[in-house]
Amino acid sequence: GVLVTAVFAPELLVVEAGVGLEADTAVAAARIGLEAAEGGAYRAIGSTGQVGEQWLAQNLGGESQVFFNTSQGARYVDQFAGDIANESKVGYQSLTPSIQLQILKDAELLNGRTFQGVNWHFFQSPVTGLGGPSQPLLNALQQNGINVIIH
Repeated sequence: GVLVTAVFAPELLVVEAGVGLEADTAVAAARIGLEAAEGGAYRAIGSTGQVGEQWLAQNLGGESQVFFNTSQGARYVDQFAGDIANESKVGYQSLTPSIQLQILKDAELLNGRTFQGVNWHFFQSPVTGLGGPSQPLLNALQQNGINVIIH
């Protein structure tokens, strides 16, 4: 990968698996050693996105990475336990287009009674020390009947 050392434009950058950072935070994160991955996305050296998924698997049981079909395409749920879909997010998260699409898919599956409930779990990043949803993301989750759990 390419070591990120430049100052970033105020776009949202993807860090780790599914983790969004605002530009100011991305600059600080770059200083602690992020490397660029293919496609312009960024990931921390040594994947930390699995931290939350491992917690879900160890504490909730059920099945990991379960496939569901929606009118908007495939939805892979991080942990499906007791008819509850559980999504893991590590680090600070913003309402990106890809996260908005995940929300729409979850809402469709929830409204269609495929899921009895949807829980999004937010974990602090061991790399950046940041965690949790932005206010717009929190609002979108709540407006779609998705429960937010901050660890």
